[in-house]
Amino acid sequence: LKLLRSLFMKGLEALVVETQLAAATLDQNENLPLALSDLSEVDINAFLAEMLRTHPKHAARRHVEIVAASDLMEKAGMRPIMADAASSLFARTASFGAGPDETPDHAINWLLKTTQPDCEERHEQSPGHLDH
Repeated sequence: LKLLRSLFMKGLEALVVETQLAAATLDQNENLPLALSDLSEVDINAFLAEMLRTHPKHAARRHVEIVAASDLMEKAGMRPIMADAASSLFARTASFGAGPDETPDHAINWLLKTTQPDCEERHEQSPGHLDH
């Protein structure tokens, strides 16, 4: 569990660093906090659940958006790392077509079955797996 938390926190840190560097490069340091200000009012658990729930259905559109962000960074002379990683993840999900937009559990189960079929078997064998 500690390593899963590290995966999330270190990934988030890397995304924050890359976003802030992009903002500085594009002379948007002052505007970035305003663009992100709505996040201070977010229920983090509900927000994360919504991201997960909507990911399978909206991955194709989100892929287009993240590619545009990567292109913007490259044109500004930056090498996107986190943006390219996000692009790869969205592209992989989108390659399987639009998935469900029902619950986080449905999203996880669909992702396990479609994007990582070898994980589905391990997932079904583990205690506490999501089966609703």
